[in-house]
Amino acid sequence: MKLTDFTRTEPIALGFTAKVFPTNSLTLLHGPQGSGKSYTAINELNKDGIKPVYIAVEDSFGLSGLDKHYVDESILNHMMKGETIDGLNGQVVIIDTYTRLQFTLIKEGYDHNQILTMLERVRSTYNITLIIIGHTRNFVGKDGIFDDNPVLARGVAEELFIEKSSYKATKMQEARVEYNLHIIKGRGNGGSRIIPHWGREVGEKI
Repeated sequence: MKLTDFTRTEPIALGFTAKVFPTNSLTLLHGPQGSGKSYTAINELNKDGIKPVYIAVEDSFGLSGLDKHYVDESILNHMMKGETIDGLNGQVVIIDTYTRLQFTLIKEGYDHNQILTMLERVRSTYNITLIIIGHTRNFVGKDGIFDDNPVLARGVAEELFIEKSSYKATKMQEARVEYNLHIIKGRGNGGSRIIPHWGREVGEKI
């Protein structure tokens, strides 16, 4: 037995799309309702010259001014079957939202582990960068918990959380809202860290 018998290929560091989304990987982006998850994600991709495929599992408003392929959720059925879809290979795909997607899949008999496996299979089949938009729940003493599917949160390549903080007006400053992006895993992306004012103007007014 030799040391070389145990030699393996070292994993290559992930490349990133729009600086925070691991390319050809699965990312979970979650935050409270009204934090602009979908808008900011698409806008940041547009800044990077990317027109994502946006799968509207539920209606989302305020996105009409962004550059995207707006497609019906029925495409997911074809993707889950691995059917050929011209033009999909290699794209950046956003599924919005996970809550509604899970509701449908659970009714069809999927459990949490099977949902993660299915999403990874879809990502691999079409060689896509897959971004899942989800809602966050806040608990006493702990904010930013994605509890719709803890298996998904653990299994994705990257977990991102948008923190929305509102500040009332004072004598010294106007009322404002601040949005910070928490990179929770940070694999190959500088580790866990916070990007202040991600995709927003500093001190954006309410």
